[in-house]
Amino acid sequence: MKVIKIIVAVLGVLAVIMVGGSFFIKKDFSMEHKVHVKAPSEAVFNQLNTMKDWKNWSYWFQMDKAMKTTYSGPEMGVGAGYSWSSKKWTVGKGSFKITESVPSDKIGYELAFDGMDGVTSGTYSLTPSGEEVDVICTFNTECTDIIGKWMSLIMKGQMEKAFNESFKNMENYFNQNPDALKPIEPFVDTIPQF
Repeated sequence: MKVIKIIVAVLGVLAVIMVGGSFFIKKDFSMEHKVHVKAPSEAVFNQLNTMKDWKNWSYWFQMDKAMKTTYSGPEMGVGAGYSWSSKKWTVGKGSFKITESVPSDKIGYELAFDGMDGVTSGTYSLTPSGEEVDVICTFNTECTDIIGKWMSLIMKGQMEKAFNESFKNMENYFNQNPDALKPIEPFVDTIPQF
């Protein structure tokens, strides 16, 4: 009986710390991370701008190659998106959509995770550096619940790892698929005009 009282007391103290401590953690989480990519700016932009290409290099796609992915909107650019569903709790379910697309310069996005309130947004801003590119990755979210606030304390390290691994995978993808470095040809309407 004494052991049960000690366990209940410890759990009570932990609950008070979790709830009380959450009031001192900011609800807004923002981060910025710079990654240098050994590939031309235009090629990196094309990979970021084309949803179906993400499976070739994204850290999250590599974590669960069996996850179900459904694409929506146009193939590339503003409105292009996908939703995913994974049996792995570390990947979960959610959706991603491009909200801004400035050729060879910037991609803006919104990200939503099932079961979490609020919208996550971010950008990939590209700055050419010779034949290579620096990518500034931003990630912004609002953590409104107790668990989300505590998770935000470790989120920065996890997101930096995801950004680093994704762009390392992209470099490897370019090395194995040099055609992916070529510019994407714009669609030309070939229907004759009368």
